[in-house]
Amino acid sequence: MILDFSQKNLTMIFEIDEKNRIMLKQFGRTAFEDTREKKPRWGNIAEVHVTGENPDDHHGAKHTGSSRSFTLRYVSHTVTENPLGKKLEFLLADETMQVVMHYQLYSEIAAVRAWSVVTNVGSEPLGLEYVSSFAYTGIDEGERSANEKMIVYMPHNAVVREANWTKHTLSSLGFEKISGGSTQRIMATNTGTWSAKEYLPMGAFTNTDSQNTVLWQIENNGSWHWEISDVNNMLYLKLSGPCEQENHWYKELKSGESFESVKVALSLGEDFDGALAEMTKYRRTIIRNNPENAALPVIFNDYMNCLGGNPTEEKEFPMIDKAAEMGAEYYCM
Repeated sequence: MILDFSQKNLTMIFEIDEKNRIMLKQFGRTAFEDTREKKPRWGNIAEVHVTGENPDDHHGAKHTGSSRSFTLRYVSHTVTENPLGKKLEFLLADETMQVVMHYQLYSEIAAVRAWSVVTNVGSEPLGLEYVSSFAYTGIDEGERSANEKMIVYMPHNAVVREANWTKHTLSSLGFEKISGGSTQRIMATNTGTWSAKEYLPMGAFTNTDSQNTVLWQIENNGSWHWEISDVNNMLYLKLSGPCEQENHWYKELKSGESFESVKVALSLGEDFDGALAEMTKYRRTIIRNNPENAALPVIFNDYMNCLGGNPTEEKEFPMIDKAAEMGAEYYCM
């Protein structure tokens, strides 16, 4: 069964097979015919790893093959309209766990907000070690090899070198897709409440065959993780909040309890700038509209990129006058 929720500037197609497994088949700016000679097998929309259960995959450190990704099956889905656009909810379940995957689509923005809610429906506690907020397997759709067509953008960040985006091929990041599976991965992670001390909680890739660029942000002021690697002859993207392997995170879920993952957002464009423009629209849409925000004053700070922490009367007075002329209401030295 094919479920097509595509809309303006966004293609989102799911497939449910005869075993009731559900896969996000296409996610991009426009629909794209997959002409690969080796047809992909399967990829899950939810990856959940439970303490004491073995991953069924030659995975190395990758977050693939969790036992719950194999046992969880599609039960039902709902589609509702809200002021933002269209809301999709997919219920997956096995004997002791239910997972609801949430996808918020936007009427005027090429973006999706995603998260998952895990519920223990068994009688014994479950230890959660990894819960994906978004998983898409098949990002390398198209005829050419992944090494030829994929570009990855890494958002390096530091105190004095902020938002330093760099552009890479897979091989320049040490990842060469040769066969159906590898133990290598491209990743960024953060542990602790300084959420952007090495990387912004973001990333992006471009598939030059399908002309799709996907840019993402992980909406958490604590630990987070994302990775790109391969499984079942396909490249995947997985986004999450904290996990046990990278961040020493663990959640005991007692019978009847639920856990909601970190929210993530993904925007789409023909190129990096286009995807970034859609993410900017998304951010302006989700910001809380309140009187305090509307009343925020305009502040000019003369430090760093202006006077460099060297204030003198000779420098300050002309700068204060110019800042006031430009509309600043407060001046900071």
